[in-house]
Amino acid sequence: METVIEAPLDARLPTAYPAGSAERLYRYGRAVAITVTVLITLCFCTRLGGSGVEQTLSNVALTVAALAAAVACGWRAHQVNGRMAWSWGLLGAAVLSWGLGQFVWTWYETILGNEVPFPSLADVGYLGMPVFTAAGLLAIPITAQSAAHRARSVLTA
Repeated sequence: METVIEAPLDARLPTAYPAGSAERLYRYGRAVAITVTVLITLCFCTRLGGSGVEQTLSNVALTVAALAAAVACGWRAHQVNGRMAWSWGLLGAAVLSWGLGQFVWTWYETILGNEVPFPSLADVGYLGMPVFTAAGLLAIPITAQSAAHRARSVLTA
């Protein structure tokens, strides 16, 4: 006889899309993400507008992508409970931190037209990401493991 071990309820993936307006929002968001990705790729491949436009587009796209990921992680954190919520929240804080650092970088480079100083506030955001990411990974609920094994899992990820 084979023993089947089931994952905790909040670790299971949904079997279907959420019903109603949430499903429409998900599909709309997915369509927007795909469209924007294709347009940005075409812009880079065709070198449309030159290097200044490419640099600005890259900075803005990186900022928006990180902030969108932070929103998605925060949304997921509110859908689950316990340690899984903490894990998603900390991962959301990680990408938010990086996104804010990228926003400051974009502000200096694109809006002000200056070279980004070192160190700057952008570096604070960038350095926050690994700290929050490690905390988020350590918060993932898993079976009993030693502290050394969990630390090794984070460091090798």
